[in-house]
Amino acid sequence: MTTLGSSRPPRLATWLIELFVSDEQSPSVLGDLVEEYSEAAAKSTIAHARRWYWRQALPTVLHLLRSEFQASPWLMVGVVTGGVVLGKLGHLFINWSFWNGFNSFNQYVFPFDTVNSRLATFLINSGILVYSLAVSLLIGCTVALLSKRREMPATLALSLACSIPVLTRFLPSFQRNYETFRHSGFLLQTWVLLYFFGGLFALVAGGAIVKSHRLRSRRAASSR
Repeated sequence: MTTLGSSRPPRLATWLIELFVSDEQSPSVLGDLVEEYSEAAAKSTIAHARRWYWRQALPTVLHLLRSEFQASPWLMVGVVTGGVVLGKLGHLFINWSFWNGFNSFNQYVFPFDTVNSRLATFLINSGILVYSLAVSLLIGCTVALLSKRREMPATLALSLACSIPVLTRFLPSFQRNYETFRHSGFLLQTWVLLYFFGGLFALVAGGAIVKSHRLRSRRAASSR
């Protein structure tokens, strides 16, 4: 016997579609997908219907993105330009804050040994990474708030624009250090990838946070 919970479309796939669909299109797009999902589940199995729903999610998201870019190209250009400027300011702020932080630490003397040196290096590098990701996340949230309810297309376009200088830094470094990277451990490889590409994902995550908050607020208002 099929339960009510198992007959629902995959929540993660539905959430991904909700992130990219506009408020005006949301009832029709999600309604059509749910209706077709129910038909697929009735004709076959729930597992088959869930796989079908996931196969529809990516084309639907790509179609929604294309529609948003075509509907407001100049808004996207303005948002991306403003986001790039914010990114430059954020990069300058990170450099300024760490420069002043290191100058403050230079006023103190710490006991030096191999363990402390490695621990300090690890903490400093991890702190720089986390701090940079947090600044990118804040920029993504800011861009999403200013994008007139086009949070995900705006932050995704900004991430793609910022990926160009990131790749120009990453590819030469990767070619020079390929053997070292290939033989390094999983944690070090993950850290390197996060160092170069984590900020791009953080920008999009900022858009997802703002859009998810709007969705929760809208559901709460409609349930009253």
